[in-house]
Parts: sequence; C-alpha cells; structure tokens
Amino acid sequence: MLNLIRTAVVVVLMLPVLVLGWLSLQDRQAPSELVVATLISSIIALALFLVLTARQGRLEQLATQIRLTLEAGKETHKALVEPVYAKPVHYDEVYRALCDLTEKVVKRREQLRVNLDKVSGILITLSQGRALEIGAGDFDMPDSDDKTLLLGSLCQLITTLQSSRQRGDVFANVLRESPIAMLITDATMKIRSMNPAAEKLFGYTLQQTQHHSIMEFFVPPPIQSHQSHLRQIVLPGHEAIKALQQGRQEVFTTIRSGYGKTQLIGLRASFGQHCLFVIRERSKDKVEIDLQGPDTIHLSSSAPTVPLPVSVAS
Repeated sequence: MLNLIRTAVVVVLMLPVLVLGWLSLQDRQAPSELVVATLISSIIALALFLVLTARQGRLEQLATQIRLTLEAGKETHKALVEPVYAKPVHYDEVYRALCDLTEKVVKRREQLRVNLDKVSGILITLSQGRALEIGAGDFDMPDSDDKTLLLGSLCQLITTLQSSRQRGDVFANVLRESPIAMLITDATMKIRSMNPAAEKLFGYTLQQTQHHSIMEFFVPPPIQSHQSHLRQIVLPGHEAIKALQQGRQEVFTTIRSGYGKTQLIGLRASFGQHCLFVIRERSKDKVEIDLQGPDTIHLSSSAPTVPLPVSVAS
C-alpha cells in the first residue's frame, strides 16, 4: 500500500512535466508560468521520492534487524526494543507496529520466564511435601486460553503427584510393618531397601547392605551325598534367581546371615526396573513336611560365625 501511494504522488507531481513535453512535441510555446510550475513540481516529486524511499529503507533495515535478533534468541529489551526506538520513523504506521510487536514479544518472553519459575517452585514444594496454595491470579498470561491450559496441566500434574505419593506411602507402610521379610533391589540386584523383618533375617541393617548385591548373601546348600534328590528342590542362589525369572513361583535356597548361620529360605520375586523379593525363613520341620521324605537338610545351628565379605559388612 505504501508503494502504491508513493507511486501515485510521483505521478501526480510529474503531470506538469508531461504537459510541457506534450506542448513541445506540438511546437507550441509554453507559458513561462508552466515552465516554472514544471520545475517546482519536478523538484518536489524528486524530494518526496527520496524521502519515501529513505523511510522504506529504514523500515526494511529495522525489519531485518528484528528478524536476525529473533533468530539469535536474544528476546531482551536491550537487544530487541532499544534498537527500534533508536532509529525512529515518525508518523509511520508500519514503524509503530514494529515497536508494539517487539515490546509484546519481550513482555511475553518475560512472562514465560516468570511462570516457569513459579512452576519450578511449585514442583519443589510438592517434592518437599510442604503445603501448596496457588490461584489463577498467580500466573500472568495475556491469553486466557493459555492460562486455562497452563492451570489445567498444572492441576493434573499436582493430582498425579499426590496420588503417586499416597500409593507410595501405603506401600512404604506395608513394607515397614509386614512381619514377612521384603527386600527391594534395582535391575542389577543391588539392594535399595529392606524392611525391619528382612534386617532381622539377614542380620544386617539397610545402611550396611545398601548398594550391595543380594547375591552376596547366597551360599551353596549344604546337601549331603545321600540327599541328592534335594538338589532339584534347594537351589544355589544364582540358579534360584534364574528359576524365578523363568516363572517359578517360589524357590528354596540358602543364605549366610550376619549371625554366622546358614539359613534355608523360601524366595519369591517380582522383576522389573525395581525387583521385589519376599523371603520366608523355613524351619527343619516345615522343610520335612514340604519334601514329604525322611531326609532333610541338616543346618547346623552352632556353626561358627562367618561374616560376609568386607564390602558388605562395612
């Protein structure tokens, strides 16, 4: 539109020149007033053309500078707004639009940073278990749809985190209060948590065993030569784990506790990113009933204390 207006002004101011040229072609004497008017209009037309061209050039320069600044990610007041105001183009709507747009971009960027800081603070508050109070007015969003989307996503996140925390608290209470020994490891069998019943069974606290492998507790079953039929029932530790991974519901194996005793246990497990082991201590009478035979594994209750490796005992 600006180029069209500029062209129209130049054409109108060039009309006297065109009339003078037409008269010259007709061999007519041009009045002196027409010659003077032609010269004046030509000068004015040239001046207006130069002024409009200069304004257009400055606007294009500002637009290019804004584009390069946005591509560089420097959406700050100093980098984006100040250069626009440093080269004003007075009484120009395009220039005013550029000023408004740059200011709004900078303001939106600042609003985004402030809101992200608030969301981060909310997440930290939730992770620390502190009370949380937020309102719609806490977030400065110029677009009501954006504010609705942000608040909806945040409420959904808070609800999910609170629900997960409640489930975790319930599981932690079950794990802590259960009389059955339970032990949690990571996927590499490194111990991450154990309940008091497991601490009592193994003879070590969680602090002493944490980040050590559960495989360090297993010892070969003390099966006598005449008890060969038990070898398919009471498995070494690594074979017991393998059997559980292959779908066996429960296996029997033996461990050496911190009390220096070899104990027969029943082992169940659930595998994944975190593995849950449920451990039951089996007495000689229970084993005798389960095996339905006269022979049992004879575990010496008076065996000397044999501590775990230093890496675990420490």
